[in-house]
Amino acid sequence: MTGTSRNGVEWPWLNLVPGSTASHLGGRAVVGGRGMVVAPQPLAAEAGAAVLRAGGNAVDAAIAASAMLMVTAPMNCGPGGDAIWLVRPAGGSPIVVNGTGRTGRGLDPDHARSTAARDGDRGAWTVTVPGAVASWVAALDRFGSMSLAELLQPAVEAAENGFFVSRWLRAALCAAERVLRSSPEGTAWFLADGVPAVHSRLRQPELARCLRLLASSGGESLYRGEIAAAIVDTLEATGGFIDEDDLATHETRWDEPLAIDIGGLELLQAPPNSQGVVLLEALRLTSLVLEKPFPDLERVEDVHALVESLRASLADRDAVVADPEQADGLFAALLDDSYLSARAAAIDPATAAPRWDAGIGRAVAGAAARDGDTANLVVADESGTAVSLTQSLFYDFGSGIPVRDWGFMLHNRGACFSLAPGARNEIGPGRRPLHTLMPGMALADNRVRYVFGCMGGHGQAQIQSQLLSRLVAGSDPQEAVAAPRFFADPGGGVEPVLYLEARVAATVKEGLRHRAHPLELLGDWEEIMGHAQLIELDPSGALVGGCDPRTDGHVAAW
Repeated sequence: MTGTSRNGVEWPWLNLVPGSTASHLGGRAVVGGRGMVVAPQPLAAEAGAAVLRAGGNAVDAAIAASAMLMVTAPMNCGPGGDAIWLVRPAGGSPIVVNGTGRTGRGLDPDHARSTAARDGDRGAWTVTVPGAVASWVAALDRFGSMSLAELLQPAVEAAENGFFVSRWLRAALCAAERVLRSSPEGTAWFLADGVPAVHSRLRQPELARCLRLLASSGGESLYRGEIAAAIVDTLEATGGFIDEDDLATHETRWDEPLAIDIGGLELLQAPPNSQGVVLLEALRLTSLVLEKPFPDLERVEDVHALVESLRASLADRDAVVADPEQADGLFAALLDDSYLSARAAAIDPATAAPRWDAGIGRAVAGAAARDGDTANLVVADESGTAVSLTQSLFYDFGSGIPVRDWGFMLHNRGACFSLAPGARNEIGPGRRPLHTLMPGMALADNRVRYVFGCMGGHGQAQIQSQLLSRLVAGSDPQEAVAAPRFFADPGGGVEPVLYLEARVAATVKEGLRHRAHPLELLGDWEEIMGHAQLIELDPSGALVGGCDPRTDGHVAAW
């Protein structure tokens, strides 16, 4: 039934799925001073803020929020997924925590290709070692101040006792119903009485049991214990390629972030196998085309330059970004001044290119699906430590393969491998795939100024470039997050499309159409535009947060 207000105006969003979202102005920025957590779900943000109030630091808070997201946004993330962090400890150097896993060492690439042809992007062949839980342990050991058991307890309680289903979560479960009903476990865990109603209570006792064991074992059980054994049994039964040794030998990787200076900001991103280089390359290209640091998103000339720069950078990504231990480091050339100058010169200021080929390396077919369910959270504490943590199952509920008795699905990050022989990102044994996860940060005068991130798969660099452009133009974090967005579909074997939210200025829409962009206009607030989180650390000491109205975004401030 459609809701009706007193003046007779209908509100059709009340029963639209997926992506039901109120048509509103996006809210106001939240200001705090001692700590802040921004997440796409309120209980997660509040769990992190409670840790800060109890004396924990930003890394402690990030783990508590991350675990709570595994309970309250199970389509986006879970113990069966991966994570990449960007951490800037107070007074220290930024560091990337790469919590992504490898394929099994016994994987046969030809067998994987034939399995992929049969099973598609959700089969057991797509499951690599889940790295998110190990990344908690590694980050906590290096930076944390509390025990894993303390930090996971709120998530255990939420899974055991249940929490109330929001419009957004119900819409997501409706969208994933086919995947969930493909297994008895998925049906029992989430659809026992049909898709949960809005404001009904969702309990996940098996997931509570899993989190409780992870807490008591210091995360060990997922890699060398009962949960590990269940994962191996599950994949043996479904045709996967992970064994006990693959799980037991998994290690979290520590990396130096990639960095560029632009417009007085030092922008930081994770290096490959993350796609973070896309944002840095695209912003450098845009600045060369426009001869200024950042585009003005109210000017069609600037939007066109940014869109074309992003499309060129995504084409480069598909040719060169891969497991850093398998690739040859060619991605570094994407930020070389001479290469950027030549690439920028190829951007026509008057017309969109029909397609962009890679400027370096050999273009090959890869995973370019728009599907992608990811959850980012950002934290800043009183000391100045900042964290952006992005975790994911890739598609909604990942591979769709449940780990029986433990309440979670395994991810399908292996779908991001290229199946083309000879590709840098070619599927093979013991390899990490290209990852769309890209937590972000910006420094000014050697202090964190912005910490940000988003979901959005192949749109993450696009979303972050728009956030930064809005910020430097004077928007506060909430204005930047709520502003209308575009998404340039990379294609993936079909004609490229530039999607625009309806709120984009009419002059920009018309100007893009005249520049031969294949436009598709969407609604005011669209799921495909991702969910962004943002904290500004003002020089005054204020923490200013923005959360995304496209989801159940929430800012918890102290």
